[in-house]
Amino acid sequence: MRLCWNTLLTVVMICCCTAVKAAERTRERPPLEDVSWQSAQKRSRKQCEAKNPNCSLERGTSILSGTVEGLDCDICCSEPGFCRECKCILCCQVISPDPDESTFIRCMHRPSGSGVCGHAAHLECALKSEMAGVVKHNGLDMEYLCRRCDSKVDLRELITRLVEVMGKTTVRQKVEKSLQLALQIMQDTQNGGFGGRILEYLVGITLKKVSADDYTLSL
Repeated sequence: MRLCWNTLLTVVMICCCTAVKAAERTRERPPLEDVSWQSAQKRSRKQCEAKNPNCSLERGTSILSGTVEGLDCDICCSEPGFCRECKCILCCQVISPDPDESTFIRCMHRPSGSGVCGHAAHLECALKSEMAGVVKHNGLDMEYLCRRCDSKVDLRELITRLVEVMGKTTVRQKVEKSLQLALQIMQDTQNGGFGGRILEYLVGITLKKVSADDYTLSL
């Protein structure tokens, strides 16, 4: 199967859109509580336990600083200096700000029905620890297993964000890294649709083209 570059990119993005739509149909969305703005403002403001000025809690942009309550956590969140909002639950290091949200995974499930988990992990940490991707012994197929609440997070939307990096930068190393991570998530998937094996195949071809010595990136 030989495809010209523009056709290849178009087909890859179509497959990504298919994957996102499939993920949206199965994604659990935390419902917002029916409270007034004034009552929400009366709640004590949550602060970053890691004293990280870039934390979304400090900047007031966290979903958990509004009307959505976080899951009570007396495990990792009881550790001094740990913040579920800005620290990786696997390596306990700060998660750097990422406008594309393609370098980390955040669990937004309600395991007990009372609060959103909200814990996050670096994508690379999750892949290395076999908590993300296609991991048969953990029952994962393009998914992430949250270490805090044991909920599974569909990663097809994250794969799309990684692929979309191609259209945002001409830095070869960044594009290669993003495609490599996307491929790691999909490798050996049992999903036979456009959002599974076909997308894995096309991303693999794209990575080979981008990695070619004579290839020049352009927007």
